[in-house]
Amino acid sequence: MASDSVACLLNPGLICTFVNGILLLYHYRYVKYRLYKNDLELYTPFAIIQRRNLDYKDIMSINLPLKIDNLFCNPVYSLLMPTFLNEVNKISDRYIEEAKKNNQPLIDERNKLLGKDLKDFGIVHHSKFMGNDPELKEFKAFIKDTSYTILQEQGYDLSGHKLYFKDLWVQEFPKAGGGEHWPHVHESSHISGFYFLKCSSKTSMPVFHDPRTAKWITELPMKKGSLQYAYNRFEYPVLPGTFVFFNSYLTHQYVLDAGIEPFRFVHFNVQCFRPYEENV
Repeated sequence: MASDSVACLLNPGLICTFVNGILLLYHYRYVKYRLYKNDLELYTPFAIIQRRNLDYKDIMSINLPLKIDNLFCNPVYSLLMPTFLNEVNKISDRYIEEAKKNNQPLIDERNKLLGKDLKDFGIVHHSKFMGNDPELKEFKAFIKDTSYTILQEQGYDLSGHKLYFKDLWVQEFPKAGGGEHWPHVHESSHISGFYFLKCSSKTSMPVFHDPRTAKWITELPMKKGSLQYAYNRFEYPVLPGTFVFFNSYLTHQYVLDAGIEPFRFVHFNVQCFRPYEENV
């Protein structure tokens, strides 16, 4: 009886099955450990199989955690840099004064038509193009360098490309209130942004809108305090001396300003292009 038991245990087929079971268990534990330990960023089965040269059977018994991929993100970059604040504010004074002077005939005509002095209510004072002002050389260089870095970090190949200012102007909202900008984008530009010269918690602020138009069509009610995935607009409080950079396709606006305190900022649009080279 004992000899029969020993013979059974020494059966080659049984030994082979036992060894294969141990190896399969080890392989399963090894694969599971490696997947969880080293492939946290590659939870998709196809990516794991490609990286580890595994077969689908190797992962069919493993339940992987839910993986979230944030696709097609829309970054907004901000930087508090008061270094330029006093200088750019001083340079901007003459541009704003010129803008107010140019708007005065429009204000007078409106007041005459309405029979009431509304002062500059609702009329934003936009300056002319400031890109050729030599006093803004360092300011412009910083904007262009930062815009170039942002586009490169986002993955764009800028080899052979140059950046130039499509738009660069300063604007001040009316002292009588009523200043605002409706949602809009800037065509033929790649990076847009602001540099805030005068603002406070009592003034207007930029608002960014979700550029995914298909999302608006199927929008659901949002929970109070919803952020990230559900929210379709962000109010963006700023301080004097703050730079804000973003891709020009991102819809933005400025909320209604009550005229309680001054609101002034520089707006810029940077375009990246490859200079034409004639074939010789």
